[in-house]
Amino acid sequence: MADRPQTVLVGGGVALSTLRAIIIGIALSTLTGNILSGGLMLTTYPAKIGDSILIVNDNIHGTVEEISFMYTKVISETGSEYIVPNSAIMQAGIRIMKVARIVDRLPFAVGEDV
Repeated sequence: MADRPQTVLVGGGVALSTLRAIIIGIALSTLTGNILSGGLMLTTYPAKIGDSILIVNDNIHGTVEEISFMYTKVISETGSEYIVPNSAIMQAGIRIMKVARIVDRLPFAVGEDV
């Protein structure tokens, strides 16, 4: 059987097609997972744009600047920009806690002389 080149070429073509289908399937599942997580985050996410948050596992403290279907953008206190995939936030590996802004904790009113 294997002595005919046609058999080897057909077998190689089938294997290559299967490999391509697997790679495309994995890429689409990641993309679909991020989009579905983004939809859930936009409707049920506990933090909103402008909230000060702490991403515990990555030790990232900052302000939520953007929430899209694919990612959440967090700007740290030092000005660093972090792009966190929504699927990573929705999984158990990353916990998010709201942290009160320093302005909200100060005992002074806006415009008051200190």
